[in-house]
Amino acid sequence: MSTSYSTWPVVLVPYNLPPWICMKQSSFILSMIIPGEKGPGNDIDIYLQPLIEELKQLWSGVETYDVLRKENFNLRAALLWTINDFPAYANLSGWSTKGRYACPCCAAQTCSKWLYNGKKFSYMGHRRWLDENHKFRFQRTLFDGTEEYRGAPEQTVGSEILFMLKDINFSYGKMNQPPITQKRRRSRDESDDESDEEDDPNEAELWKKRSIFFELPYWEHNILRHNLDVMHIEKNVCENIIGTILNVDGKSKDNLQSRLDLVDMRIRRDLHPQVLPNGKYRLPPSIFSMSKKEKEVFCMVLKDIKVPDAYASNISRCVSFKDRRLYSLKSHDYHILMQDLLPIALRCCMSKNVTSCIIELSNIMKAICGKVLNVEELEKVQDRAALTLCNLEKIFPPSFFTIMVHLVIHLPHEAILGGPVFYRWMYPIERFLSKLKSYCRNKRYPEGSIAEGYLAEECMTFCSRYLEDAETRLNRPSRNAGLNDHDLAETYLFQSYGEPIGKVEIVELDDISWIQAHRYVLFHHDSMEPLRNEYKQILRSRARSRRLQHREINKLFTESFHEWLSQTVWSGKDVNDEIKWLSQGPNRVIKRYSAFLINGYRFHTKYHERMRRTQNCGVVVNSSITSYASARDSNPVEGNVEYYGLLTDIIELDYYGRWKVILFRCDWADVNTARGIKKDQFGFTMVNFSRLIHTGEQLMDEPYVFSSQVKQVFYSKDPTDEGWYVVLRNTPRDLFDMGNGSRDDIVERSETLPFPEQNLDENIPSTRKMRRRRLRGLSIVQNTPNLEEGSSEQQTAVGSSNVPETLDEPEEFQTENGGTRRVRGRTLLSDLYDLDPANRVKVSRNTYGQPVGSEARLLAGYIGILARNANMLPINYESWHHMPDSNKNQALANIKDRFALEVSDDYIKKTLGKKWRDNKSTLKKQYFKKDISLEEKLRNVPPGMLRYQWEDAVRFWNSKKGEDRERVGISSRQKQKFTHTLGSRSFASVAEAEEVKSGQKVGRLQLFEITHRKKDGSPMTSEAREIMEKLKDKKAEYEATASTDSSVNLENIDNRIITEVLGPESQAKAEVQRLRDQMAQMQANTVEQIAEVQRKYEELQRQLRAEAAEREAAAAEREAAAAAREAEHRKKYDDLQLQLQQMMQMFQQSQKPPS
Repeated sequence: MSTSYSTWPVVLVPYNLPPWICMKQSSFILSMIIPGEKGPGNDIDIYLQPLIEELKQLWSGVETYDVLRKENFNLRAALLWTINDFPAYANLSGWSTKGRYACPCCAAQTCSKWLYNGKKFSYMGHRRWLDENHKFRFQRTLFDGTEEYRGAPEQTVGSEILFMLKDINFSYGKMNQPPITQKRRRSRDESDDESDEEDDPNEAELWKKRSIFFELPYWEHNILRHNLDVMHIEKNVCENIIGTILNVDGKSKDNLQSRLDLVDMRIRRDLHPQVLPNGKYRLPPSIFSMSKKEKEVFCMVLKDIKVPDAYASNISRCVSFKDRRLYSLKSHDYHILMQDLLPIALRCCMSKNVTSCIIELSNIMKAICGKVLNVEELEKVQDRAALTLCNLEKIFPPSFFTIMVHLVIHLPHEAILGGPVFYRWMYPIERFLSKLKSYCRNKRYPEGSIAEGYLAEECMTFCSRYLEDAETRLNRPSRNAGLNDHDLAETYLFQSYGEPIGKVEIVELDDISWIQAHRYVLFHHDSMEPLRNEYKQILRSRARSRRLQHREINKLFTESFHEWLSQTVWSGKDVNDEIKWLSQGPNRVIKRYSAFLINGYRFHTKYHERMRRTQNCGVVVNSSITSYASARDSNPVEGNVEYYGLLTDIIELDYYGRWKVILFRCDWADVNTARGIKKDQFGFTMVNFSRLIHTGEQLMDEPYVFSSQVKQVFYSKDPTDEGWYVVLRNTPRDLFDMGNGSRDDIVERSETLPFPEQNLDENIPSTRKMRRRRLRGLSIVQNTPNLEEGSSEQQTAVGSSNVPETLDEPEEFQTENGGTRRVRGRTLLSDLYDLDPANRVKVSRNTYGQPVGSEARLLAGYIGILARNANMLPINYESWHHMPDSNKNQALANIKDRFALEVSDDYIKKTLGKKWRDNKSTLKKQYFKKDISLEEKLRNVPPGMLRYQWEDAVRFWNSKKGEDRERVGISSRQKQKFTHTLGSRSFASVAEAEEVKSGQKVGRLQLFEITHRKKDGSPMTSEAREIMEKLKDKKAEYEATASTDSSVNLENIDNRIITEVLGPESQAKAEVQRLRDQMAQMQANTVEQIAEVQRKYEELQRQLRAEAAEREAAAAEREAAAAAREAEHRKKYDDLQLQLQQMMQMFQQSQKPPS
């Protein structure tokens, strides 16, 4: 009740309720009130006896009447755990939370040290939770002056506690306690080893009592019996940090006494106090010390920040510029500071090492306090918590580490045992206690006032449940609930319904805004997909005659689709009523709102909140975009990009009473250039709203989005970088998506950390070990000697011309007008290099021996990287066949170090050759300019290329042989009538995807048709259409013959038809294809049969290589003969030229007059 009067209510919280009801005050049961005026202390067990007896009865079962079913049933209940603050933890559990062994989780294994100057205990020793060989364990001076060899303590289970305390008697009551003797003051000359550490203390003697809860028959089996107070732990930790870094008098843990403790412990000599000539002490600045200017910047960030509605209180009122400190913060204020605002304020005024540790501590608290928890992630959080606390030990003095700071190490484990923290923390309990305190009208009898007020409240709550038509406290929607009328919601498209707030304004849209809003609806409506494809096909057909590029076609489509749709529909095209309504467009007269509620968020326009202390105009939307490498790029790249904006307008489109759509118009930051978005050194996303895109001034702009697409963010102004803002995300309150309980659903609904995870091993120079992570979604195997790798080549068929698709990451491309555009760049595969060396990525194969799956894409990307490595595979060889086997084997071994391959070595080498030739061709196209001299060509060395290799390659390309080979290649490409439409995807991956989709095997004919059609289903060229028809007719002919002639075999019919239509293949190649099909059909053959087929296959492979060598030799002979003939013709031409010159001279002499 006050500092002089203490009343202890005992509240029961039923957990068999939904999460949005469970922790509400209407669900709490006030079971008893322990009277004051002093706290009960250990005597609380006396007051709890009636409750314990009732809990025993509920465990056995109580007969109860069910009004709904009109029958009796046996009601049973159990006490799961207790929720209490940390001092009450000692009264309920029996373990003292003060002194040397104050940690109830570590118990007798608590690591503490008495600080003689600070006159208190310091709880460090967090190195016990690190790996056995971690470097921190052996660093003395950076920690407490000792090396750490102990392991993490194990918590004592309930049965062991009962066994320890079974023969010990405890006395209750103030009169029965032994007399308190005066504590002996510790002597300065006492040895630390003797007085500071007790070897193996008797844990039974450290218990104050045996808790009355052990009388419950199941209590000793509960793993988690009493919860640590997360609310006050977070509050005290944040208060310690703020008080220390701001050097607040009375709150800072860095003072003269703490520095003298460093002297006693013989650690951190650079921080020892220095004695001045006048006898005073000078404290050297520490790594976390802040100057006056830095403190002002810190306070400025917190003073200027605006947070969303219902997010937090107005923290700016607690900031004092004069004193450079924070005043009158509540527990929830510290919660918001710890999890969101403190790292933002420190990032621009504190050293990187300290800021990184505090950011990581913030991430840990954020992960623990999430609505959805993942056990595997919490286990990682446990390791990160240990590492973070160890790094804090290297930064802050020992006096910083109070028992509350130490308890952070146990919070992840309790979250694993008890689940989400919001079921177990003190915030709802503290609010309920505040409400009970408001019932106290008669201060002479406060307990009676609370009881009467609570009973009256319960009676009114009971009666209000029967008032269905009246709005009561129980059925009133929450502050940011949004629209609850489901009938009205059905009239809104794209789930854009919500609840508008404030005054409605009726305005008329201008032409450009009307087109942009209407067009956005048409482009996202599913029923418009066939019509959109139809119009795109029309534009493509027109573009063939006008030679328009893909980007120009998209521009025409964007600008004119709404007009074409309206003209097409109203000209009599057979469409449904929904399309007819949408085709006519919305009414130009629209409703405009200044605030809107949807999905648990409250949004305000930027103009509406200009004078408010809250910020509700920040939005973020994830959108799919199409990126072009240039104006002539015909293969654009699709990708998702997050756009950050400020809400400027909220409009409601009305499709003439049939449909309605809520659209948000925003000022979008330019996320396509580094001048509009960037990441700082800590990984924070920063945006610049002086660089905008999609402003709505041009017809092609898209300033509108659906209200259901956006999520809320808020921005903090960067005081050191003009015009830039840090992005912070907001999570809606009281919004629970229960999902279907699957693991994927849990991952999707898990709350992401607000800040990027900090790598403390990089930030702290003395620590270099880094945990490696497993690649998500890939098959990983241990990197052990694989005895089956040698036989993998004997089980894999190769010979396909397919190359796996590659993984490319976007990069910025400089355009002619000076701007940048995101295009597909070089393969990076940064995740692959983070893989533990003990693991490899397992690459599977299909029945034809081709790599498939997501691992195949990773393999192809890595092969491309090796093919571009000039040191491993030089480019100064005329062809891949001239490349030494040592280089090829080196590349192959490098691949096998990272991948467990089921495909053969020949396939890998063949793919390497294809990538090597592609890289060589790209270099020639970009850097080998024909219109410059040879010397300039030799000097134009590509970045990262060895000069001698480039000079050899240039001389070959510039030679007669290189020019002849180029002409042969150009001639061959000109003869190619068509190509496939897969881009970088392989035939194998397409075939696998089609087989998974259809459930049937994909033959060569079907694969040919799939890979030679456009997105709209039409053949890519007229030649491809003609061949498809021939293939189809030929197959129908064979099927008709087979229906009358049983001797016709249709098993290998695809290969026969391909040969007849596309031309004969070489005998060896056809036999290889037959063997591949045979191996694919073998399911239960013996090892001898497989070996025989493999032997034939290898023999035919050798024959193929011999034929290829013969063809290459014949081509070389033809080139030599052509060169000889050309030399002979040139010689004859020169002779004729000489004869003609002689004749001309003779003719000129004959025309001269005689002298």
